[in-house]
Amino acid sequence: MPVRPPGTPGRLRRLSPWLLLLSGLAAPLAAQQPGVVAGQVQDARSGTGLEGARVLLAGTPLATTTGTNGRFGFADVAPGRYGLAVAAVGYVADSLPDVTVTSGDTARVVVAMRPAAVDLPGIVVTASRAPERVEDAPASVAVLSHDEVIARNVNTVDGALAFVPGVAFNGPGQMDIRGSTGSAGGIGSRVLTLIDGHPALSGDGGEIIFEALPLLDLDQIEVVKGAASALYGSNALGGVVNLVTSSVGDRPETVVRAHIGFYQVPTQYQFTNDALNAQGLSLQHSRRFGSVGVRITADRETSDGFQQNGQYGRWFLRTKLTSAPEAAHPWDAYVIWSRNDAGDFLAWRSQSQPFEVTPGSLGDRSVYSFLLAGATVTPIATSSTLLQVSPYLNHNSNQNYFSENQDYHDATRGGTTVQLSLAAGARHALTLGADGAGTRVSSNFLGTPWLWDGAVFGQDEVTLPSTRSSGWSGTSRTGSARACPWPAGIGLRARSSSSSRPCSSGSGSSPTQRSTGSTLGPGSWARRPSRLAGSPPTRRSSGASTVI
Repeated sequence: MPVRPPGTPGRLRRLSPWLLLLSGLAAPLAAQQPGVVAGQVQDARSGTGLEGARVLLAGTPLATTTGTNGRFGFADVAPGRYGLAVAAVGYVADSLPDVTVTSGDTARVVVAMRPAAVDLPGIVVTASRAPERVEDAPASVAVLSHDEVIARNVNTVDGALAFVPGVAFNGPGQMDIRGSTGSAGGIGSRVLTLIDGHPALSGDGGEIIFEALPLLDLDQIEVVKGAASALYGSNALGGVVNLVTSSVGDRPETVVRAHIGFYQVPTQYQFTNDALNAQGLSLQHSRRFGSVGVRITADRETSDGFQQNGQYGRWFLRTKLTSAPEAAHPWDAYVIWSRNDAGDFLAWRSQSQPFEVTPGSLGDRSVYSFLLAGATVTPIATSSTLLQVSPYLNHNSNQNYFSENQDYHDATRGGTTVQLSLAAGARHALTLGADGAGTRVSSNFLGTPWLWDGAVFGQDEVTLPSTRSSGWSGTSRTGSARACPWPAGIGLRARSSSSSRPCSSGSGSSPTQRSTGSTLGPGSWARRPSRLAGSPPTRRSSGASTVI
């Protein structure tokens, strides 16, 4: 008969081997608790914190922006050794190669940055759909900073993009990168335009509506030159332009920008004795309410134009909401509304009257409205896994007020992008995602077709280690080659459409057909009329912006 030790229950004695096994498993799990990286970015000369600097935790999909006094933090970081890359406008990009994170502890770092005479691009997010140093991007990327755009004294971003090498415009609204795009009046853009990673093309014609893109709160514009269709779809055959907006700082900020310009028409072509001018006023205010950042922008632009029917007026409103920079699960959301009322100049009246229209078309105009809304939420954000969900909604409408037709159309496109970024190691990154969208068009000449899109994409990126090489030309020498990423991407997109009636059976002529003088097939949609037909006369303008 077995004898139990006094006070020892038999069930506990029989389970003790299992308890020992569980305790053995719990020990390494407890030893691998995630840590935290916290630090500050400072000016090397003054020691003051730099707000708005971008910080990348190398070897992970994590990136953030510094807040008050230049402070930043990364939570849920697995124990190990990491690199830290930092970039800020007006400073030389810097990095810390060895940041050690221990289990359940906080690694504290300080990065001192030296001022630079020029703005050097540091961290980009477009080429690989992940934050990375610009020199590590697997594609040719040009970066325009906020100051570079504003210094051009432009009213819309296309005025600044025209100065990027490799970027050209084949007429109003038709952006072309390295000869990838012909001339189609802006229809079916082969350059994908994004706002903080959200598509900003019109739902029906795939046009870039520059009047609906933000200007004052830009952080930088990233221009990817070359095909990026594996990650972004067929609209990116020529490249991608991503407008990255700045985060809302901890201190309230008000920006006021005003401008005025005058047109001077050659004396022999003058058609009016009135002064022809253009003017605009923009107001923007940002502040934080607790952990939520709020930014509101309002803009009004008017112009008489330099030709008959050349007048236009534009309203622009934008609201942006963001989480705190140190949030464990960051999110942001925005809404943009723009309305453009512009005259239509189709053809000149005669060879001696190139700035006048025929009497029958005098007063023709078109009203174009655009609504953009989007958000990005991050339910998972660790050093090895980043999951982002980005819903978006684009609505555009066009109404002609022409003597020959009153054509109209509107389109609503809604969709969601889901992206999963995995860091399999310091030199291995995997990006997977899916995108789905539906578009409904209502038009008096195109009917009411539906269009459905679905896509999946993936990219596997491996960074090759540094290599040593030697050569001889009279004396021996050694050198090192920088580690280079080798990405391999694959994408698949499916599209289907349904229509209540064939597009060719609609009545009336589309504004596109009228403006180009040619008949376009199904899938080509109305566009806003050009305000820049003909050779413009001299324009003198001046402007100013103030930050409070």
